[in-house]
This record gives sequence, structure tokens and C-alpha cells, in this order.
Amino acid sequence: MFIADLNLFGYTMREFVVDGGICLVAVAVGVVANVIGYQIMRRAAGDASIPKLADGLVAGLVGLLCFLLGLTLNDARENYIRAIQSATEEALQCRLLYQDFSVLAKLNDGDKSAKAQSLAVEYVQNVIDHEWPQLGESTPRLNEKAGILLTQMRLALNPTGGTFLSTRTWTGLGTVEHLRESRLRFAMEQSPNGFWIIIAILLAMSCALMGSVAPSKMRLILIATFCLGIGVVCVLIDEYEKPYGGWIAIDAQSIFLPSEMSEAIAPK
Repeated sequence: MFIADLNLFGYTMREFVVDGGICLVAVAVGVVANVIGYQIMRRAAGDASIPKLADGLVAGLVGLLCFLLGLTLNDARENYIRAIQSATEEALQCRLLYQDFSVLAKLNDGDKSAKAQSLAVEYVQNVIDHEWPQLGESTPRLNEKAGILLTQMRLALNPTGGTFLSTRTWTGLGTVEHLRESRLRFAMEQSPNGFWIIIAILLAMSCALMGSVAPSKMRLILIATFCLGIGVVCVLIDEYEKPYGGWIAIDAQSIFLPSEMSEAIAPK
């Protein structure tokens, strides 16, 4: 039970198994490829040019591998940052809507604006409790109820009321809808499986070409360390590509709940 429920600083047992599995696969691929590479290359032991050629090819393949991983890591990190910026902007718009509904309730049409204000609070709570976890699943999806709540907020407003506040509120709802849709796009921007197959092939080829020398214990340890480093980079890419779930997932509650709205949401 303890192992299954392990959660250390937000790092769950499931994530530990997945990330550890990625690192172990990288190490296994490298070590096995090196042993196989040695068995193949020792047949050409009489040709002195083979080791030099292999060293040159290893340098090129390792450089290509690091370039691809670095480029992918940069793209994943940029997507993660854009997801944070989008969530922050959506949270700001929700707070402005909540404040505008409060002002509209005092100026005119109090019942509808008060209803819209309560819907805004319910929408934020739904995003935190339901939509955020769904975006962190293996197949990301938006929560249907959150979309219904946005529609109900529109129905509770009068966009032709003639006041700047009501017009701004109507526009703010459109902004929230757009940012909500962008969350799904950020959650789905992940590297295809084919990319990781190519990375594994490049890693295997690099380690196989290192087999010009007999794989001693220390040599295999060094190759395993190199592969472990590659695996750690792959784990970091995988975590960045999951902005709504995982070890470094964006904390929806800290972003979406300012003090005035957190007071309106009753504790569970």
C-alpha cells in the first residue's frame, strides 16, 4: 500500500516507474548494443582503419543524438512555458469576470449577474477539480461541464446593455473560451512514438560502434552512465510535454484561486 501510494514532493509511484523505465531501457539498449557491436567488429580486428573510422562515426552519431534531444527539449520547454502563460491569462480573465459580475449585480440586472458570478466560481472549481486532471491523462480531454458553465454565463449576460462593463465582460468570456481550447492543444503537443524509436536506434548505433574494444566491466559502466544521461534527458522531455500532469505539472489551484474567489468556494 505504501509503495502504491508513494508521493514524494508530487512525484508519484506511477511516475517513478515510468521515468525509471525510460532510463533502464536507455541503459539496456546501450549496453546490449555495445556487446553486439564488439562481436561484429572483432571479426575485422586485422584492419587498423576500422577503430579510427568507428571513433569518427561515434562522434557524429552522438552529436546528432544530442542535437535532436536538445532541440526537442527546447520545444517541449517552450510549450510548457506557453501553457503556464495561457493558464495565468485565463485565471486573470476569470478573476476579472468575477469582479465585473459583482459590479453588474450592483448596477443593474442583479439576479442575472449574481447568477453569472456564482457560475464563474463553479467554472473555476470545475477546472481545478475535473478538467485539469483530465488534461493530464494519457488521452487529454476537456471537461464537458466546464463548457456548459461558460455557455450558461453567456446566457446570463446582456451583451447589448450599452455599458462598457457589460461589453468588456462579454469579450472576456470569449477570451476564456479561447484560452480553454488552447489548453487542450498544449496537452496534446507530444513527440510521436516514431521519434523515440529513432532516438533509440541512434543510441544503439552509437554504442555498437564503441565496440571496437572489448567490453570490460569499467567500459560497460561508462557506457551505461552515458546512456543513463540520455535517459534522464528523455525523462525531462516527457515531463515538459505533460504540463497538466506529472512531476512538474502546473498547479491549477495556485493560479486559478485568488483570495476573493477562494473565499466563495466552500471547502470540501
